[in-house]
Amino acid sequence: MATYNGADYLQAQLDSLLVQTRQPDELVVSDDASEDATLDILQAFKSSAPFPVLVSVADTRAGYVGNFSRAMAMASGDLICLADQDDVWFEDKIATLTRLAMVDESTLVVMNDAALVDAGLQGQGLTKLGQLRSAGYDDSAFVTGCCVAVKKTLLDRILPVPAEAKAHDNWVVDIGRGLQALTLCEQTLQYYRRHDSNESQVLSNRISGVGRRHRLGMQLSRSFGAEGRALQHRELAHVQALRTVMDRLVTDSPPGFDTSVEAFSESLSQRLHHLDRRERLRGTLFPLRLIKVLAYYIAGGYRTDNGLKSMVRDCLG
Repeated sequence: MATYNGADYLQAQLDSLLVQTRQPDELVVSDDASEDATLDILQAFKSSAPFPVLVSVADTRAGYVGNFSRAMAMASGDLICLADQDDVWFEDKIATLTRLAMVDESTLVVMNDAALVDAGLQGQGLTKLGQLRSAGYDDSAFVTGCCVAVKKTLLDRILPVPAEAKAHDNWVVDIGRGLQALTLCEQTLQYYRRHDSNESQVLSNRISGVGRRHRLGMQLSRSFGAEGRALQHRELAHVQALRTVMDRLVTDSPPGFDTSVEAFSESLSQRLHHLDRRERLRGTLFPLRLIKVLAYYIAGGYRTDNGLKSMVRDCLG
């Protein structure tokens, strides 16, 4: 668990750990120098919890991703469940994820669905997966850290999360998917609390229904704005970081995953080539850029992206 000024909702999350049918062997908390009552709540919980609780406080703020990376590195279990400070887990979450992860050696990462609720844990029956599917995304778009459990045999090989990664959950989930080692549990195993401090523009996080029109509107705004260009730069840096860690795993892969590592490394190389090509196209002067982008589109270069929308974005530079 990573915490930072989470006093408002932390106790409910901690209490939900106590009622798990399969209680955790340990709770590891990395606190990013909280300034509210977070540490008091954690220390009180530590004094009475029926399992070991480690609370480590950062000397200087590491930020959201760095804080989670630090927490994951301190965990010692065979299966590490990532926890936000403001959610509530259903009583069978740990038992369910443990069963799914441990019965299958080919599974390194497990993700469960989550019910979307407001600050008071009230919702409209919507879930993260349901929102994604309603907006027209496939399940590969599902990346939510607090729904993730990852085996230590993988985690030890991919930490720390590099600064170039989009986020800690993208890092773990993308590697799990790339190695064909991710199991998706469609069972709803927790409340995913949305409130003023964690509101996001991500469609699947909304507590009201979304559809394909919402996705189209978001894609269009990104295609014609500076946000789209920033996302492309971020994607390129993320994929480069993934390729770097895969190069390392070629000689140190999780047992039984040699072939998967090689295949994922090759797919990342192809992705990097494509992203680099798009980056160079956008840097070309306009008249020539238009011709080159159109030629790349006709050659099928945008098959792995959003097709026409990505082509238009590159035409705009």
